[in-house]
Amino acid sequence: MTKKVFIGVLVALMLFAFTACENNGVSQIAGVNVTGGEDTVYLPGETVDLNDYTFTLVMYDGSTKPASASNFDFDSLVVESSATPDEVNYINGTYEGAQNWTVQLPVQVGKVTKLEVNADEAATKTYYTSNDTDYQKINLEGVVITAKYEFDGVEDSREVAIDNKALDADFTNGTTSWTSSSAIAKAEVTVMYGGQNATYETKLEVNPVNKVELKATEGYQIYSDGTASGSNKLAYASVTDGKLDKGAKGVYLEATYENGEVLAVEGTSVKFSNDSGATYAVETASINTVTIPGTGNMTVYAQYVGTNVVAGLTRTASLANLPIVADSVVGIKVTESDTVENFKVGKSYTAEELAAFITVQQVKASDGDSATLTGAELDYGAEEDYTIDLTSFDATKSLAGDKVVIKVTTTEGGFTGDITLTLAAK
Repeated sequence: MTKKVFIGVLVALMLFAFTACENNGVSQIAGVNVTGGEDTVYLPGETVDLNDYTFTLVMYDGSTKPASASNFDFDSLVVESSATPDEVNYINGTYEGAQNWTVQLPVQVGKVTKLEVNADEAATKTYYTSNDTDYQKINLEGVVITAKYEFDGVEDSREVAIDNKALDADFTNGTTSWTSSSAIAKAEVTVMYGGQNATYETKLEVNPVNKVELKATEGYQIYSDGTASGSNKLAYASVTDGKLDKGAKGVYLEATYENGEVLAVEGTSVKFSNDSGATYAVETASINTVTIPGTGNMTVYAQYVGTNVVAGLTRTASLANLPIVADSVVGIKVTESDTVENFKVGKSYTAEELAAFITVQQVKASDGDSATLTGAELDYGAEEDYTIDLTSFDATKSLAGDKVVIKVTTTEGGFTGDITLTLAAK
């Protein structure tokens, strides 16, 4: 009887193990296979279509099961420019992230033999220079590029897409001898793809400045400490590629070009003066030498120093009624001092000792969002420019790694601020 029971239990255990193995499909996978792709030829930069392939799981018992392409991870499905043309290349992938179940996706890569370019609908047909040598960036929008290619002796052709960023460069041919008096000329744009290149012709025109205006960003005002010889807060707005930078504040020169384009001028092409009859100082740094009256409004005078201008251009411009406001303290900023690493647990700190771990600096109205503060650094001790709230924590009851907030209030103005520091071990 005992023997029969033992055999029965053994059979049940074997059946359970077999059933569990059957139900655990992942554990039975011996490998993966992929077929297809032979009806499609890809070119560099194109994305492989997984619908062209059939994926199959091979089980340990020899059977197969269909798999979905979504169960595979591929490093990239974009055919690289380095792919060997006129051959079958392979893209490696894994099944559900398991490194031992790999698959090689066969990709037929055609050999590009010729490029044809049709620029009839090009968005940019004429390129302009705003100085003697610098032209607009090449723009391929609207340009149709057809690649002729072959694979295994069979020839075909199709339109291909080329990223404009790949050609984000100035013209380099036919522009080195240009001057502001040059007439309309032509230049060739070279397109490269798949080891081949083609060119198309476009126009180049000098685009001189025919008008300049001095402007200020919205709401801009000049800060002064109330004395003509005091701190200078007149600023030139930051400009990149003819556009005001985000959040830029200050005065700036705006140039209108012969083709109607209007761009902000880089500060290095502008000189400044206190009055229209004075000699203009050199470059944008000179804006700091402009004398600011103590109160009221002022007029700023500027001169454009770019070389590519229409004959007789009035290079000077002015901006009147710029408001001057008294610079004032609007708050404080509290930051860590170099000694903060000595801020440790188990000690009952005095306010003066806590002051060694922080730096308190005034924020002036003219600072705005600038990371560079111009307000004075406040002192603690005999002067006691600020107070520290000692009730905000007790380091003797804290542990290493605890975060402690030090709260600060200025004696004058009652400005508040705080900073969170981390306690170190003893």
